[in-house]
Amino acid sequence: MHANNDAAAASRLEQVLFIDSDHWNAHILLSQLRENLGDWQAATLHLWYARDLDRSSNPRLSAADYRQRLLRLYAELVAQEQSSAGANDQ
Repeated sequence: MHANNDAAAASRLEQVLFIDSDHWNAHILLSQLRENLGDWQAATLHLWYARDLDRSSNPRLSAADYRQRLLRLYAELVAQEQSSAGANDQ
């Protein structure tokens, strides 16, 4: 049930980004939704966009928060690649 709601919400957020590609909230929420759906590459991409948009004198999230979240997403991407490589070896 939640996956269907997440997919519908992700679709709406992508529509927002089609209209306004610099919408920080849409990127940060889409990153979280894509993470929930296991789409690590898209989650990472949207988190990078959000971080780049958040380079103001009064950022919404701290650099440490972005770093922590990006490291977690990269770890998931590596695990996914290793899992895929292991499946191909069999």
